[in-house]
Amino acid sequence: MSEQLSDIQKVMRINRHAVAANGQLKSLSVQYADYALARERLGARAAGSYLPLVLSPDCSVFGIPELESRPLVLFNGAIRHISYRHELGIEDLESIADEMMRNVLAFEDPITQGHFVFVLQIVMDDAQVIAALDVNATHTGVEINALRSVHPKDELSQQIMAAVGIGKKVFVNERTGAWLYRSRNLPEDSPLRLDKAVIEHLSDMYCTQFPEKAAELGLYVSHSPLADAIGEACAARHGASIKNHEIGRDER
Repeated sequence: MSEQLSDIQKVMRINRHAVAANGQLKSLSVQYADYALARERLGARAAGSYLPLVLSPDCSVFGIPELESRPLVLFNGAIRHISYRHELGIEDLESIADEMMRNVLAFEDPITQGHFVFVLQIVMDDAQVIAALDVNATHTGVEINALRSVHPKDELSQQIMAAVGIGKKVFVNERTGAWLYRSRNLPEDSPLRLDKAVIEHLSDMYCTQFPEKAAELGLYVSHSPLADAIGEACAARHGASIKNHEIGRDER
């Protein structure tokens, strides 16, 4: 029989410094302070044993099978990238795992194999924005690669359309409906509004999985030509033959 490791044992295998003497996972700020001190005293090479930083011992809570039973980790390069792009300090990243649990949508990256995108509603620069968090599962854990704000939403709509068009997995959840409702009711020329076809396709998925909540929000199954056109357009673009309405619903 294969050895069944506890969550903390999994963390210990990749970074024993991330676990406190009481057997609990240290906060991200404490882990980073330990790493910075080790780098100052021992040099960069020796301090490498303090990486990756661990944000969560188990990614099963995110509801994506490919990420289950792996710690959520952060390497120094990703920290520098996020800090430089968004002026976020290490203390601002403490809540990333919680934000991922509150995602409004997750989907497989249509370009990079094995990567997933989490769509988050978070605060950046003192304003609430929609952000996309890119992660991928490795032997080390689920690595955070990049965090980016998505304004205008054209980029996010195109990425979702591309994922749907080539049969990538898309994960809606209970929070997706309110996000779609808000987007649907924005003016059509608003840079914050998702593409109409994307709203309709995701609304169809949401209605199938959460019919009562969809009814409360006034979301409905459209089966609209616009939504079906996503699959046709993206399949043609990527050389795939999968249509939008054939994807996802029977798999979830």
